[in-house]
Amino acid sequence: MTCRDLHSALARPELVRQLDLRRQGLHSIADVPWERFTQLSSLDLSDNQLRFLPKRMQALTGLRSLFLGKNRFSSLPDWLPELRSLRQLSASRNRLHDLPELPAELEILDLQQNKLKDVPPAVLACPRLLNLYLGKNPFQEITATLTGLTQLRILDLSHCGLHHLPALPVSLSRLDAPHNKLETLASNWTQLARLEKIDLAHNPIVLATEDFVHFPGLRFLH
Repeated sequence: MTCRDLHSALARPELVRQLDLRRQGLHSIADVPWERFTQLSSLDLSDNQLRFLPKRMQALTGLRSLFLGKNRFSSLPDWLPELRSLRQLSASRNRLHDLPELPAELEILDLQQNKLKDVPPAVLACPRLLNLYLGKNPFQEITATLTGLTQLRILDLSHCGLHHLPALPVSLSRLDAPHNKLETLASNWTQLARLEKIDLAHNPIVLATEDFVHFPGLRFLH
């Protein structure tokens, strides 16, 4: 069952699988009996006024997708790993400076438009990540080692003020890094043979044809 407001969801919480609470002016969800939502797999809390997540939400052990974008979070709770089934987490357009430990099984992570100055260690501890969106964070430089994300397919580093790309996972099929200040390519650029889409538009770097001969599957270049 899909619900789009708390009132109808609370009538039969044990039947709700998808709960969409976007744009409802929520300031707090602390009084919601989350432990009763035993079948909940997707929860969308985006575009509200939330500053924290109540601890009783850790009972949502079957939750697979959690959307927190466009709220007022400056931090996320340290009980997030209790959400053992979580595969997708979106926390874009908040005020995050760092991250706590994350659920180890995460596959999609969206942290665009926050206050991150480097890739948090918690991200690097998610070995199953497939898609990672970090655009519009004030990085300037990434010192973290991304090559350990051996299953990563999509990486977004757009609008981050970067002068250099870090070494990248060789599993990448898509790299989006436009609108930076890039002067050099990643140190392992020639090893990224699986790349199919590359967007490096609006960077000062000068590229030559030979910079792309290592990508037999390349279909899009900007």
